[in-house]
Order: sequence, then structure tokens, then C-alpha cells
Amino acid sequence: MFEENFNNEISIEITTLNRSKCENCKFPTLTCICNFLVKEKVFLKTKLIILQHPAEVRVSSNTVQLLTLSLQNITLFIGKKFKPSKFPQLNAILQKENVILLFPSKKAIELEDFIKQQKLKYSEN
Repeated sequence: MFEENFNNEISIEITTLNRSKCENCKFPTLTCICNFLVKEKVFLKTKLIILQHPAEVRVSSNTVQLLTLSLQNITLFIGKKFKPSKFPQLNAILQKENVILLFPSKKAIELEDFIKQQKLKYSEN
């Protein structure tokens, strides 16, 4: 909405839509997915560590939100750059054996290739 004042200046009133959100799934109430979620969180034998960009946190339908509602054994780190000095707990996890970081990058290898490398590595021992 805008209105013209006496000096022929235009002032604009900005209003934001404040959609109500479900307290549990954080989706907009109209698209709440709680009826489709598992009743008990699924336990993972593998610990899942998620690196989430801060902008994704504000998205009501973000995938991480769905995972945390459905799975146990998840650790979440939120940031843009995960420097070891800023995220020492994450750095400690990444230094352990049997840890795989799945992340798109120019240096990334295909998961299938990684699995083949691991099979070769352990068959030689």
C-alpha cells in the first residue's frame, strides 16, 4: 500500500505476511506434514552429521528439519565455512577413521568410486 503526502512524496507501507507455522514440523499450518511423519524416530546405526547453511534454517520446509523429526543419532552444525578453529567438535569427528564427508565440490569423488577404493584397501590387508 502506498499513499501520497502533502509534499508530493510517496511513502510506502511494507507489510509482511506472517504465516502461522506448525509448532512441531515448522511447516506453514496449511501444509503441515505431522500426519505423515513416523511416530517414533528411526534409530540409525550410523551417526549422521549435518552441515547446514544458515539460510536453510529459515526455510520452513528445509530437509534438515524433516530429518531431525524422523531420525535419531543426528548432530547438526550450522555455518557457512566450517573452519576447524570455529568448529573444533566437528573437526575432531572428521579426524576419526570410518568418517565419510558427503559434500558437493570440485575435489569430490563419486561415492561408488570411494566404496571401490575402500574394498581394495581392506582386501589388501
